[in-house]
Order: sequence, then C-alpha cells, then structure tokens
Amino acid sequence: MDSRNLKTILKDEDFLGEVVFVLGTGRNGSTLLRSLLDGNHELIVWPFEFPFYTIFYDKWGKCSTEDEFQISEMLATYDDALLQFKKNYTGDLGSHEYKLKGFDVDAFFNTLDAFKDEYCTRPEFLKLLAWSFYVSNSKSIIKPKGFVVVHNQPSTAILEDFDICKIVALVRDPLETYISNKEYYFRAAKNTGRDKSCVYRPFAANKRFRSLIETSISPIVFTYNWFGKNTKIKYFYVMHLDELRENPEVTMKELSEFLGIKFNEELIKATFFGEVHHSNLSSGEAANGKILAKARKTKNDLSKYECNWINKILKEVYQNAPMILDRYGNKHSYEIKVSLLSFLTPMMNEFPNHGGDKRGNRTLLNHVILRGGRYFFAIIAYFVNRYIFIMSSYKRILKSWPMAR
Repeated sequence: MDSRNLKTILKDEDFLGEVVFVLGTGRNGSTLLRSLLDGNHELIVWPFEFPFYTIFYDKWGKCSTEDEFQISEMLATYDDALLQFKKNYTGDLGSHEYKLKGFDVDAFFNTLDAFKDEYCTRPEFLKLLAWSFYVSNSKSIIKPKGFVVVHNQPSTAILEDFDICKIVALVRDPLETYISNKEYYFRAAKNTGRDKSCVYRPFAANKRFRSLIETSISPIVFTYNWFGKNTKIKYFYVMHLDELRENPEVTMKELSEFLGIKFNEELIKATFFGEVHHSNLSSGEAANGKILAKARKTKNDLSKYECNWINKILKEVYQNAPMILDRYGNKHSYEIKVSLLSFLTPMMNEFPNHGGDKRGNRTLLNHVILRGGRYFFAIIAYFVNRYIFIMSSYKRILKSWPMAR
C-alpha cells in the first residue's frame, strides 16, 4: 500500500493532470469511441461512461474548484458509478456480458479507501480515481500519455478544474440524435412490456426531466451551444460520427495526432478491457469489434410536421455552432402546410393504449380513474409540449437543463 498522502501522490504522478474529456449528447457515438481507445496502451481509459460533473452537480450544485470535500463523502456520492467495477457489465454494450479481466477490483477499492479520511478538491478526486484505476490495471504502462473520460454532457466546470485539458467533441446530426433517443426509449418500453406512450409521461423516460421532448431536445441545444462557444479552446478536436463510421482509419489517425499517441491497428478495433466489443452502437446490433460504416438504419417515424418544428428550434443552434453543424443545417428543412392531421400525427405514439399499464389488483373504479387521467393528461401534455417548444427560443429551453444554470 502506498504510504504517501493523496496530494503528494498527485504531485508526483503529474501525468494524470492531462485529462481527455470526450463530450457530446447521448446517442452520438461515445460508446464506439470509448471502445476504440480501450485497446491503446498509451492511455488510461475509464471503461464506462462517467458523468463525473453531472453527479457532482446533482449533489452540491455549483462549487469552486478550490472547495474541499472529505473523500469518504465523495465516494458515497459516486457509489453507484463505482459499483460498476464490482459486477459483470452489460450497460451500454449490448446484450453481451463482460467481466473485467486484468483488473484487480479489490485493489481499486482498497486504494480509494486508504484516503477516505483525507480532504480533496473536485479535480483532485477525479485524479484519485484515475490513479486508483491505473494501479489496479495489469495493462497499465509506466508513463501514460493521458486519462480519457467519456463524460458526454459538457460542463464549464471542466475548464475551471483543468487549465490544460483536451476536449474531444463528438458530433452527430441533431435530428438523427433526436430520432435515436426516441427509438432508444421506445425499445426500452417494449422490452419492459409497456406501450410507447409511457416515454412521454412525467419522469417515465428520465426521472430528472418532464418528458422525452425535454430530455432529447435540451441536451442537443445545450451541447452544441457549449461547443460553439468553446471551439477556440487550445486543445479542442471535433469528431463527426458519420466520418468515424465511413473513414475510421483516417479519423482515428487524426485523433491519435491530437492525443499525442501512435496510431496502430488496435485503434480501429472495438474492445472492452481487451475483449471483443460485440455491439459498439448502443443499439444491440452485432458488430463483433468492427466499425459498421452504416449503422442500422434509423427508422424515421417522425411526421414532416414534427421534423419541421424540431428544426425551427435547432435553427438558432446551427447559427451558434456553424463550424460544427453547417453540414446538417439545411439537410432536413421542410416547408409544409400545417393541418390538424399533421399536427396530431405524432400523437399516435404518445396517446396511451390498452397495453400502457397493468391493472394488477386495482379495483375497476380505480382502474377507470387512472386510465381516464392518463388520457386527459396525455392530451394536455401533447399540446403544451408543442406550444412551448414552438414558441420558445433556445435560451428558454436551456433553462430546463440543470448543467446550464
């Protein structure tokens, strides 16, 4: 066991200060990129998506980078994220179950526990996690070039904590991202025996937000506005998902140069702790370690009306991040005459049907009241959501996104 205190270790192991954050919206290729970097021995790659700053914000809100917290309290806050190391993992990697080979789980937690009575700042705690992961991984090398965290959600706190860090901005067509989000939640509803309408009910899709529309649109708006404001950061690299799929070798060579590592064939093979990555699209489609040039075609079941009002919202976003989103700005533009039918078409997924919930042991009266209430509030929510998002500017939408406050 290392006898040095935490601050001494972090000073001695200063290479952990160069952190690489992979940022973007959900459903944007972060799982794929993480699995490609997994096999590189010049990097420490946190094996799971790790919303470090989101978890911190939910607990403590906005804090200074100099504020100190007891490590035992920090460990308790991140307990759910760290528990992933203690069990076989499926997560966002498809149906295959993975074991953490070459990783000493006990050593990882013992290293963390050794410092539990000390105090540290937010960036020091992230470095402690990196150090514990490093010393517990049998594949670790003597002098890694950096520590990669797939964070997804951008956060200004990243730039406050790390004056010198590298940002990889993962970018995908915003409309495709929205459609992919819907499909993801629809698939989850089907797998749990519920109808699609449950995705639109309050807190059914995501307990932190009011509906799928808010859950899907708000992060897109926030993320690309954040990227647009921060493209002048010294170490900022933009990676488009479509380019990664179509030209993986060229794209990964460019990324390797940005990260200061040598390109090798392992960087175009998807793995998880060295095992073949069976699905790198977060869709369950078998990839067997390969990058699929064309993902399973996203089924666009959006009406032209729905595409139209989404793009009205995103118009300001395209203008605020032109370097990143120019290629998508006019791709899905629709000029349509809005009729009552086109306005109501999306409701086919949002209106509850007979499979929406199970009656169970409820009395007939309670069942009728509950079902009637669901119908009533589904209709109200439908019109309110459309009105708010059609009439709102992106600034108003951002107010609903916690990390933007």
